[in-house]
Amino acid sequence: MFKIKPKYLYKLIASSKRLLPVKITINDLSCDHLTPTLPLSNVDTHFIHLSTAAQVYRTLIKYFDAEDLVFVARLDYAAVEKHINWESPNGSETLQMGADGVYAHLRPTELWGKDVIENLFYFKKDTDKTWEEQVKLIWRPVWLID
Repeated sequence: MFKIKPKYLYKLIASSKRLLPVKITINDLSCDHLTPTLPLSNVDTHFIHLSTAAQVYRTLIKYFDAEDLVFVARLDYAAVEKHINWESPNGSETLQMGADGVYAHLRPTELWGKDVIENLFYFKKDTDKTWEEQVKLIWRPVWLID
């Protein structure tokens, strides 16, 4: 459980879903190309699913194994805090921030865009590995901050 509020929250985005503008590649990860509201993923219908730094690898392993490249949007928690609910993964139950299995959900979904994304990063895996195998080989990147 958090003793203090997280500094950042993270949104993992499958590169194959083309939810970020086509101009964005791993060589040009900049928020300059983002629009005020970004398209929603299949699972982000009523809220935007977010992860804390401690949850990012778990989310990556569980939901993105078919992806070799996953973009990661970093949101400044203070900027979105009043729009965050801490809930069960499906949003059916409000729970205590930082409790095990509790995720941050951003509402309303129209906020999901350039104004809340502080920076963009990515994870790239070897095509012959699963994310579970891959994350064991990499250290936690310096940009992944609680």
